[in-house]
Amino acid sequence: FLASLAFVAAALVQVQIDKTLPVFPAAGQSQIKVINLGTDNATVWFEPQIQSVNVT
Repeated sequence: FLASLAFVAAALVQVQIDKTLPVFPAAGQSQIKVINLGTDNATVWFEPQIQSVNVT
């Protein structure tokens, strides 16, 4: 009986852990993460398409 409760508890913990896993890009995609710890906005430029993103 206790072993079955342990498996249920482990399953519940694993479900919570799975929610925190990062989402990885699919084939042909890329992913970057910018963490702005400053108080000012940061601008990130993507070339050669010259697109910019403001990070607040």
